Amino acid sequence: MRDEWIYKSGVGSSSCSCGLKKDGVPDLALIHFSKPAVWTACFTKNRCAGAPVIHAKSLLKRNGRASFLLINSGNANAATGRKGLDDIDFLTKNIGNLSGVDPNEIIVSSTGVIGEPLPKELIADAIPELLQNCSDFDESVARAIMTTDTKSKISRMSFESCGRNFHIWAMAKGAGMIHPHLATMLVFIITDFPLRQSGMHGLLKEVMDYSFNKISVDGDMSTNDSVFLFSIGESRSEISDFDFKNALLRVAKELSQQILEDGEGVHKVVNIFVKNALSVDDAKAAAGRIANSELVKTAIYGEDPNWGRIYAAAGASGAQFDPLSVSIFFDDKPACENGVKSKRYDETAISKIMKNDHFSITIDLGAGTASYNMFTTDLSYEYIKINASYRS
Repeated sequence: MRDEWIYKSGVGSSSCSCGLKKDGVPDLALIHFSKPAVWTACFTKNRCAGAPVIHAKSLLKRNGRASFLLINSGNANAATGRKGLDDIDFLTKNIGNLSGVDPNEIIVSSTGVIGEPLPKELIADAIPELLQNCSDFDESVARAIMTTDTKSKISRMSFESCGRNFHIWAMAKGAGMIHPHLATMLVFIITDFPLRQSGMHGLLKEVMDYSFNKISVDGDMSTNDSVFLFSIGESRSEISDFDFKNALLRVAKELSQQILEDGEGVHKVVNIFVKNALSVDDAKAAAGRIANSELVKTAIYGEDPNWGRIYAAAGASGAQFDPLSVSIFFDDKPACENGVKSKRYDETAISKIMKNDHFSITIDLGAGTASYNMFTTDLSYEYIKINASYRS
């Protein structure tokens, strides 16, 4: 399915298999903006950031314009030292020489195994083919960026602002090492809404705080995580950023849910809602500790209403509250009230709730009025199996 607006806006794409993956599936994608897009990005907080993150950060400081986006899977180009950056320079100059575009307008993004040198020659050999086939916009690029994902992840949105129609198209990859700030996710968002480069980062960061930074599959954080936002809009007369932000938030939330539901070995997605905390920071701390607790996540997988694990995780979070004020609910069914097993506890009813693919766990700390929620998943045998054989 091709979105006509993105094609008519002069955005092209192509993908191929260049040999980075053993099974011969697509592993390389190229997106071309015929008129340079303004862009911004949010990156992983991991101190051991991969070469593509370091390179993209430097581009953003120097330029903020993008003509090409080259994305590969199968190799993260992380923990590769100075050579990793040199390999990116080699590839951007290669594309620049063939296309006549300034290498400073070429972004490289990578995902895959950490610690292996990037096979730059394999990628370089495929670039002429990618350039030649970049006249159309082909959503197969979303498959080329997958690693342990089982399905491609795309979201699209049309919206109106001040009587004009605008669009957003976005794709993502991510299934494991999913955790706030960010995850082993790559997200690429393209819009024809006209954005000023100076205000893009704050807008993207705000949207991320309510979407990508609220999900956790395994509590881990990778080296290459990036969320990119590209604007190819041309005029700004009386246009409201508020309308765009609402549309972008819907797209980001949809992609977040797609990432969660395709998480490695995931069977269940659970909303962890902490309320009546002393502060938002306390609510975040408690929600994060519960969402990332392996004991809680395995209980979710086993459909075991072991609310004591939730109670213990909240207590270990650093949040300030009176243990005798805590109540815990599975959807609307009480498990714990005032710090002890609820007199209304119905294990059969709660077990039935836990059999659902989606449900919520509410933790009332009884300490204040602040609240925060996160989405987490179960931790299954399949997760271990996938990650035990990831490189083989």
